[in-house]
Amino acid sequence: MEGILRGGARVEIGLNMVAPPSIDAAPLYDPTRNLYVVPVRHHSPACAAQLRRLLMEVQPAAILIEGPCDFDPLIALLTDAQTRPPVAIVALRPMEDDTKQRATSYFPFCAHSPEYIALRHGAEAGAAVAFIDLPSHAKAMVFDGDGEVARTLQGDETPFDSGDYVTALARDMGCRDGNEVWDDLFETRIHDGDWRRFFADVGQYCACIRAATSDAVMAKDGTLEREAQMRALIAQRRAATDG
Repeated sequence: MEGILRGGARVEIGLNMVAPPSIDAAPLYDPTRNLYVVPVRHHSPACAAQLRRLLMEVQPAAILIEGPCDFDPLIALLTDAQTRPPVAIVALRPMEDDTKQRATSYFPFCAHSPEYIALRHGAEAGAAVAFIDLPSHAKAMVFDGDGEVARTLQGDETPFDSGDYVTALARDMGCRDGNEVWDDLFETRIHDGDWRRFFADVGQYCACIRAATSDAVMAKDGTLEREAQMRALIAQRRAATDG
């Protein structure tokens, strides 16, 4: 059951200095399918601003968002003129071992959430909009990689701030931590009009983080299962959509 709570300067990116030479980001545009894949970080003002530029230029026929697919019936409420962020979708699910206990997780939106920007653009432009992640009650969504109830349905962002790759990058850039690395590389580019370069760099950054993460970890935390779901729904929507 779900409900709604209403509630710079140019930095040249130097990711290859600590990335293995063989690691490359996948192309973000597939001309054979006329499909854009846009890597974002939740609640990133720079990602939101660049996504808005992309949407205005590309004017996609369909917008598919990484979020629980069973939230689709709530899109009309999220994009209603009377809904003002910050808002959150709240998912309440019975625990498998005790029906008296419920798992509670949240999918929050703020005005500069890329997901919210995508939803609003779709509503205003008349594009088809849908969530494509596993449903909120799927085991990979209910529990994190440690078997604990996941408090957020937006996925674990810890890899953005820790791990061997980010730690090495912070050291080479003279940054205190992964948050400062992200800010220096991406948030400072909020006014840069080159969204293609921006998202290519974000994609390269994510590819390097992924390369430093074992398949065993991604299988355990549900990443691989979620990606399979999203690939399938993207293919399904691409086959049914002109534009």
